[in-house]
Amino acid sequence: MRFRTNNIQLGDWRIDPDGNLRVTARALKAGVFNYKADEYPAEVLSEFGGAEEIDEFIPPEEFTDEFLRSFEGKPIIVNAHEWQTPDKAEQCQSVEVGSVAGTPRRENGAIVSDYIIRDARAIEAIKGKKLIENSAGYDSDLEKADGEYNGKRYQAIQRNLRLNHILLIEEAAAEKASAALMFEY
Repeated sequence: MRFRTNNIQLGDWRIDPDGNLRVTARALKAGVFNYKADEYPAEVLSEFGGAEEIDEFIPPEEFTDEFLRSFEGKPIIVNAHEWQTPDKAEQCQSVEVGSVAGTPRRENGAIVSDYIIRDARAIEAIKGKKLIENSAGYDSDLEKADGEYNGKRYQAIQRNLRLNHILLIEEAAAEKASAALMFEY
């Protein structure tokens, strides 16, 4: 199992009557994205001739109703882009600070979702503009295929996307999805 990431800036936030922070964000967008060799298992790299990086296309038609439903209630985390399962919760470095609220929607080639943040430190970090982006952690099937989308060449297409979590990240870490703001818990 591997997971993909795609960084997008958080939108406007608001505090609800219970003190939770609610934010609407683009969680994932269609397009061509570059992934480095260290993000792949060896068997995938061998299919691509040991390439150092692979440009992957996320087609808008992969934003199916089933994929949108996979967002419902998923954890919002900080600290590490780690696959979230109940049996691994004790071993993860990541910290759950909230969850996806409801079912997201398609909007201009992207998925827009609502998040509820319940953790006081994460709320302050968002309000203080330390946590300003989010990165979707999801699994997909990789189809080897050369092509072009909006003038960008790709070598593979992501199919059958399945969301696992959303990672909140600071702006400086946005270039490297595996890096996140570390909180002292």
